Amino acid sequence: MSTEQTQAPVVEESKEANSSADVAVGAEEQDSIEAAKAFLRNEKAAKSEEGKPAPEQKSSEELIEKAEKEQAGEEEDSEKKEVVEKVDEKEEKKDESKEESKEEEKKEEDKDDAKQKEVEAKFSARFASLSRKEKQLREQAKSLKEKEEGFNQKYSKYAEIEELVDKGDKLAAAEKLGLTPENFVEGLISKEKLEEEKKTVDYQVKTLQEKLEKMEAERQKEKAEYQKKEIMSQLDGYKRDITDFITKNADKYEICATQGLTEDVYEAIKNTYEATGEVVSMEEAVEAVEAHYEQEFETKWAKVNKLRSRIAPEPVVEEKPSSPPVVEVKEEKKPIRTITNSDSSSSSNKSLDDMTDEEREEAAKKLLKTTWHKSR
Repeated sequence: MSTEQTQAPVVEESKEANSSADVAVGAEEQDSIEAAKAFLRNEKAAKSEEGKPAPEQKSSEELIEKAEKEQAGEEEDSEKKEVVEKVDEKEEKKDESKEESKEEEKKEEDKDDAKQKEVEAKFSARFASLSRKEKQLREQAKSLKEKEEGFNQKYSKYAEIEELVDKGDKLAAAEKLGLTPENFVEGLISKEKLEEEKKTVDYQVKTLQEKLEKMEAERQKEKAEYQKKEIMSQLDGYKRDITDFITKNADKYEICATQGLTEDVYEAIKNTYEATGEVVSMEEAVEAVEAHYEQEFETKWAKVNKLRSRIAPEPVVEEKPSSPPVVEVKEEKKPIRTITNSDSSSSSNKSLDDMTDEEREEAAKKLLKTTWHKSR
């Protein structure tokens, strides 16, 4: 085989390698690859002229192919890197979107909590104000009672004088009035004067008695009107808050909403406050009343067949030309919510003064359920 024949296939193979390399690489690196190819071709030609065997030429071709593969591999790695960077960028955007969504949800929850706390604060303030006014009324009643006792003492003195006069014991009556024996002797001397003094005493006793009776009647009337006006004005606003709370949560407290149990909720709060001095929230009171009536219905009225037949859903019967079969409808059993005495059992025998704020609050919640339940 001549040198020209040996070089022919080598040149053809080099052209094929050049064509594939031109497709794989970019325009910016084409010049450097062409220079490497020219160098290898010159090396092949020199080795062929020196009579070196074909395997050496094949080794040069492998070098060219290896260089091209390395170049293609670098481009592939670059493309993969760009894809990975894009994927990472999308993941980061998703994470940022999730964080923003969580922050918005947290803000909404904080707003709801703030509104609920504001309602509870107003609720507690109104109830405390009502309690203070009730305390003031009790103090006023106590003061009036003390005044009444003072008047009664004075009245009893004149009543004794009147009784002595009626019995004819004028001397004793005169001593009660502070008259001396000399005054009495003078009265005996002048009968007309004595009779006048008697009339004066009788008139004073009668006048004082009428004043006392009038004052007592006016006091009772004024006290009743004042108490009624003050308490009713406070209770109306307080009970309206309870009604509004039940209405806004009608889906959750359906029994209280449909049956109008505002008075029951108020009584539950009042009984707990009088027993413990703690003001429980409207939500806790409504839940206790709702649970009580739910238990009462499930344990008492739900067992009455007449009522069960009205409450249970009517069986569904499919109409057919022939006599249709009756579809049996099974009654669904709802879980029973109960208020047990175990809920009200205290975990410790501490007094209210020895308890922490958390312990007093927990005791008030438990006592709310038991005291209101027993009052029913």
